[in-house]
Order: sequence, then structure tokens, then C-alpha cells
Amino acid sequence: MMDWPSITTAEVGHRSRPSQIAGSEDSTVALGLKFLALFDAIGALKITEGDIVAEVAIANARSVLKLLGQVDFLPSRIMASVDGGITICFIVGDRYSDIECVNSGEILAVISDRSSCQSPDVWDIGGDHKNLHSSIERIRYFLQ
Repeated sequence: MMDWPSITTAEVGHRSRPSQIAGSEDSTVALGLKFLALFDAIGALKITEGDIVAEVAIANARSVLKLLGQVDFLPSRIMASVDGGITICFIVGDRYSDIECVNSGEILAVISDRSSCQSPDVWDIGGDHKNLHSSIERIRYFLQ
């Protein structure tokens, strides 16, 4: 089994609820620096055990992170996807969600409650900014 590289927001000073630190200029700067560190992490995931993460997946992941920064929603982890691409994960208790930017250029999302017997809900975000924003809000609402 391959050890897929990843970066957690703990490695860049994660706070579980970024919105709690918003409001002061210092905290906004600190949050911005965390997102910059995550941007850098995406570049570090480019090569994984000889597999290449496509430039389109990297570009899409950076776009997702940019929007996440604009809405003050920090992911729990960013990692190379097993299927090729980059996965941006959110974990709160038993609730899990991710946005996966795959090498084909698709952007997919999933929400799952691990304490539930229900199947995960998976959908295609597509490349539309409005769909991405509404998907991020859906994920944020699910994790509350």
C-alpha cells in the first residue's frame, strides 16, 4: 500500500473553527497565511510515488482553496487522491466530506456521516464557480 503524501491544517496551525478567529486584523492575516501554506502544499503533492497529479487537478484545487479562503472555511487535510488528483478533506467528528479535483478535470464532492447507515452522497460540482460555492456551503452546513 502506498503512503500517499498529505498535509493537515494542524501542520500550518489549524483551528477547528476558523470563523471563531475571524474579526480581528491579526487573525485574518493568520488565516490568510494558513491558506498560503496549503497552496504550497498542493504543489508538493504533484508527484506521488511516480504518479503525476495533472496540472488541471492542481489548478482546480488551487481554485477551490481560493474560494474556501474567501468564505473562511479551512479544510482538515489535503492529500493526493488514490485515483489521481487532489482531495481536500473536511472532518468534524463522525462527519466527513471532501472535494476531489481529479486528473480528468472533474471536481467531485462527497458528504458522509460515519455514524449513519446511509450511503455517502456524491455529486459532480463541474467547473462552474456558482456550483462550487453552493457545494462548499452544502458541506459547511452538513458539518455543523
